Amino acid sequence: MTEPSRLTRRAIAAFALAAALFSVRAAGAQDTTLSRPLTMGDAARLAARQSAAAEAARYRADQASARVTQARAALLPDISAATIGNGRSFNTATFGVPFPGFDPNGEVISGVNTIDVRGRVQMNLLDFGALGRARSAQSAARASQADAVSAAEQAAALAATAYL
Repeated sequence: MTEPSRLTRRAIAAFALAAALFSVRAAGAQDTTLSRPLTMGDAARLAARQSAAAEAARYRADQASARVTQARAALLPDISAATIGNGRSFNTATFGVPFPGFDPNGEVISGVNTIDVRGRVQMNLLDFGALGRARSAQSAARASQADAVSAAEQAAALAATAYL
């Protein structure tokens, strides 16, 4: 990012904060019984908590935390299940084995319902690539958290400067 655009952004933010402070002071001047004056500490805390840059940085940090969860999913077992229901009829002559109690020439048995239930659990014992991706996502999340803290501190410093 170039230096003039950073200065321009700071100037716009300072102007917006000054306008907000002026409107808060003007509202406080009208009704002094219900409000108290805005202190420099209050302005700094308010800017750190509610400035657009700090909010955006916190959202980016939340997204990075979600990516950590996604990366860790590759290290967990993969569980799947399937169920298939089927209804059919059988001719006992096609079994190939004579069963006692059935006609050796064959008889049709209808209405035989079967349910096929299958489950599968799979897990990689050592997946260095997935482990590296999870660690990388954790590092990115920590960096994003640090950026969010830095953005909040910058907003607080800018608010304190505008307050003075």
